[in-house]
Amino acid sequence: MHASTVPALRPSRRDGVEARHSLDRGDHLHRGDPQAPRRYDDPYYVVDAVVDAPFGCYPGTVPGLYRADLEHLMEFGVAQMQGKMDAYLEKWVHSVSSHTEMMEKRVGFKKMQTLRSEETHTEGYYT
Repeated sequence: MHASTVPALRPSRRDGVEARHSLDRGDHLHRGDPQAPRRYDDPYYVVDAVVDAPFGCYPGTVPGLYRADLEHLMEFGVAQMQGKMDAYLEKWVHSVSSHTEMMEKRVGFKKMQTLRSEETHTEGYYT
């Protein structure tokens, strides 16, 4: 999720149990997709929120859905090693208002489709 859209997470209490973990299951929510998983095994007491965030792991990967953006990860690594994180954060976080805007303006539909088509993971949840 984009940093500007995440409210401060506070532990929630359900049935006297304090939840200390949150899950971003955005890439698991595929409305209208008959192949999408419909059942989650996560117990209620470890889930604070379920977030609909397509490409929510970007620039990382969701095996079976899309591969990591290695060029972006290299850009991050170079910025970190050269002490240019302020410029990196301005480009990827502060200059956009949401995760969706970042994906549309900085990544683009063509790149997202390429990441999907180049995913080679063939075992597991999404096969």
